[in-house]
Amino acid sequence: MSDVGAGAASGASGERVRESGSEASDAVQRAASVFEEELAAGLAGAEKLEQRFRAEHRIDPEELNTIVQRFRDDGHSVIEVLAERLGDFQSEDMRSLAQRFTKDAHGLIDTFANLVNLTPEIVDRLTDQRGPASGEKPGNGGQ
Repeated sequence: MSDVGAGAASGASGERVRESGSEASDAVQRAASVFEEELAAGLAGAEKLEQRFRAEHRIDPEELNTIVQRFRDDGHSVIEVLAERLGDFQSEDMRSLAQRFTKDAHGLIDTFANLVNLTPEIVDRLTDQRGPASGEKPGNGGQ
């Protein structure tokens, strides 16, 4: 192949890589947008949970579990989309990175969700140990 032919082939290859990167970026943006919408919906539930805790000084484990499960499901979905886009790259290094990213990110989501699910038990134990002092309102330092 002549230098001109090699340059044309290289240019076409470079253009395909740029297009692929742009498509991957668009897919990631769409996934992030959907994830943001889901987070906003989940935030409303979390705020309701917070208000109940402040008013009643308790956390409903089922309500918390619903919020955490939504976060877990949405998080895993976003991770899968990102991993697929990383896996679209032809390099073995990028595919390997995508696999490690996927494993670690799923582990992080699950660990975080599991820790959050412990919250009601921790709050109950702390509340039982502390007990309300006479005249003191929980959460405001007795003021």
